[in-house]
Amino acid sequence: MVSVVASADATQTEPNPIADSAFRDALSHSDSGQHGHRPQGDFATLTKQSQALLGLLGQRYVQYYPALAQLTGSIKAALMLGHALYWTRHYLRKHSERNGWFWKTGQEWTDATGLSVDEQQSARRILTDAGLLEERTSGFPRRLHFRVNLHALGHQLAERAAIQFTDWHWDNALTRTLLGRPIAFFKPLADLSNGINAALYLSHLLQAQRAALMRKKVSSQGYFHCNKNDMASLLVMGTKAIRNARAKLRSCKLIDETLTGRYQVKIMVRVNVG
Repeated sequence: MVSVVASADATQTEPNPIADSAFRDALSHSDSGQHGHRPQGDFATLTKQSQALLGLLGQRYVQYYPALAQLTGSIKAALMLGHALYWTRHYLRKHSERNGWFWKTGQEWTDATGLSVDEQQSARRILTDAGLLEERTSGFPRRLHFRVNLHALGHQLAERAAIQFTDWHWDNALTRTLLGRPIAFFKPLADLSNGINAALYLSHLLQAQRAALMRKKVSSQGYFHCNKNDMASLLVMGTKAIRNARAKLRSCKLIDETLTGRYQVKIMVRVNVG
């Protein structure tokens, strides 16, 4: 499967109610027919629908680094750490006097990542215990501030990769190699699917669908090949997590799946976006 990823320097934005509303309207048409029998347009229409939806979603994403999920053993911790990494870098560049510290409320974390308060607390515990995320309360009114410990993160990633590491430099080739290429996680999908894993799976499916359309590897009914083993490896999701994510998306009528092939059976998937 072709992987479509977010640029490491791409801009992440704060919540956009207008974009969220337009996004929900765009997907509301997915339920306008019986499951598995949704009318499909021609190839050009499918391409246009996919591009339009990704255009809306592109305003609301955070960067998910599979390398951080491997390091922390948690997709949710990786999602929080990736977003914290973005803001740490932002404040180091734009407000150097703050030395990378930024503050966010629990609601702001939810708005950005889709993580519930309980999920945030669990992720924070994993990250602070590992020495990857620093926290302090300061200011007036008192607010909880965060900062990624870049030195610890670099050394832990390097140790895992058996690579010598000295210091963190954002544009250094070694740093980029250690982090790997991020995948765009579209937060509005967490609202629709009511789950982080399902939203991550669907986020990548949408991008994979675009790649399949560009290569003209989509059927007239909108189906394209999805290798679940490749998805599991790329997203750092276990077999059970992948199975549950697919089941949740099917139950929400956000995707349809069918099998093809007589001797080598393949899973074909269709994202209901039109």
